[in-house]
Amino acid sequence: MEKRIRRFFLLLLGLGFLTLWGAAPVQAEGEAAISQVDVYLPDIYVYQSGIDNKEDIAADIKGADMTLTVKSAEEFENTGRGIFYHVLLDTSRSVSEAQLEDMKESVISLSDHLREGDRLEVITFAGKIKVVLEGGESSKKVKETLKKVGRERKTHLYEGINKLSDQVADRKDQAMKDGDTDSIRHVGIILTDWAEVKEAGGLTSQEEALKKLQRTGTPLYGFCLKTAKVSLQDDMGVFLRKTGGTFAVFDQDKKKTLLTGLHDQLMSESALTVHSSSNREYEEEKVLELSAGDQVLKREHVYLNRARPDDEKPVITEVRQDEKDNRTLYVSFSEDVRGADNKSNYSIRKNEKQNFTVSEATYIAKDEVYEAKLILNDPLEKGSYEVSLYNVTDNTNEQNELTEAWTGKLDGDGALKAFYRKLGRFWALLLALAVLLILLAIYLYIKKHRGIMVVEDEMVLGSNMEKKQHVKNDDRSTMNVVFLVSGIASEIREMPVQINGSAIIGRASMCDVYFDDLSMSRQHFALEVDNGELYVTDLDSTGGTAVDDVIIMTKTKLHNGSVIKAGSVSLKVRW
Repeated sequence: MEKRIRRFFLLLLGLGFLTLWGAAPVQAEGEAAISQVDVYLPDIYVYQSGIDNKEDIAADIKGADMTLTVKSAEEFENTGRGIFYHVLLDTSRSVSEAQLEDMKESVISLSDHLREGDRLEVITFAGKIKVVLEGGESSKKVKETLKKVGRERKTHLYEGINKLSDQVADRKDQAMKDGDTDSIRHVGIILTDWAEVKEAGGLTSQEEALKKLQRTGTPLYGFCLKTAKVSLQDDMGVFLRKTGGTFAVFDQDKKKTLLTGLHDQLMSESALTVHSSSNREYEEEKVLELSAGDQVLKREHVYLNRARPDDEKPVITEVRQDEKDNRTLYVSFSEDVRGADNKSNYSIRKNEKQNFTVSEATYIAKDEVYEAKLILNDPLEKGSYEVSLYNVTDNTNEQNELTEAWTGKLDGDGALKAFYRKLGRFWALLLALAVLLILLAIYLYIKKHRGIMVVEDEMVLGSNMEKKQHVKNDDRSTMNVVFLVSGIASEIREMPVQINGSAIIGRASMCDVYFDDLSMSRQHFALEVDNGELYVTDLDSTGGTAVDDVIIMTKTKLHNGSVIKAGSVSLKVRW
């Protein structure tokens, strides 16, 4: 008997502690937490408390291809934004008449406490779900409407939560259409004993209701009647915290200050306006992380599922060279882009003739600065330049393509000018004369030995070429092609050619295929069969080599029907 009395005493003590804990403030003072994340990409609104240093807050979303910049941080009350309260009122028979009247008074007190930009929606749930107040009604109308609300049979708790989520989603979607996403914040409140009558027929489950709240970014703040079972109170607290909301026991003695106290707490939270470099949407949930010094806050169940459309194409805003290295260029973009780190996507031309090859490209997006760093194979020379990009799009759902080239002047030096400044005019002239003599000797030597041929990326003297050199002659390195030649005597001719590994095309007679075209270089371009595929490489020709009207900078794959243009000759390649 003594053991039973002791157990009963401990149970009463536990219930008393639970009651005091539940009646505590919605959020303990100084507690650090992210209560809500509103997503309208590329803008994200974050509400938090606990981070003291609001000047140096950084934001990041794990697993999302975007960078975040905190644009502002201020107390919510100073933002000018309103709060749209979506209140779920339990009108089932498990709630007594007196309890229902007390909950109504709490809602009316909140209505009287609202500011001009705030709104109050009331949804009753029992056997049926009803929207009795849609928001924007006067305090008088709120009182008259709630006075008529009575109890009903059954309780469809999670169906009511589902309805609240639908109402929030509809209003957020309408705000997107109206371009009014920064004027109001949506918050859920539930007054209930957390009882649910389960029926056959597929009514909403607790998991479905929770997921829907999380997808809309709606925190649900709950006030549970004291008469509810302890197990139900525990279950309700777990559910609410997963939404970003909090749990409290409904205290009838404080019925007029419970919801107004929540309102004042939300007013004091810090509101962050965060800008994303992308409006890309993700189906799976993400984790938002805020940090300031040693303080770190994380918010799970963030859904990047609401975005404004973007139809603006990215542009190159600036091209500048490094102050110390004239082989380094910086290319700035108007927004975050994809493909700027691929060196093959760049075309850099001086005076519409000279091409510069990019050997390395890196891209950085940080603090709304979007910039590519390019390392060129050759130093820049002073003059007018055109910088074009291919296969580069912005980092958005729409993937708008960058099409406009940048043109302007750059003050590159070049190696000769650098030598000239170091040695002085006199010594520079002597050096230039010595270089000319050496070049003349090299030229005479090459001429004596029947010129130079490029075989498999190596230069070979013509006198050493008793026969054409090719890579191994097998099925994968041999190809029979037909050239449809135009531009010679204004007629088109068919020219069958067998390519055994590689072939040189140009003006010199030592080439595998040569043309009497003075506008072609002696060795203009090379064809190469590699693993059954045909490639073309420009051999540093004077006029360049184009494939399908695009000047090639590197080894380029040919397709059946591709047109190669060199000098005044056009070759359509078929096989």
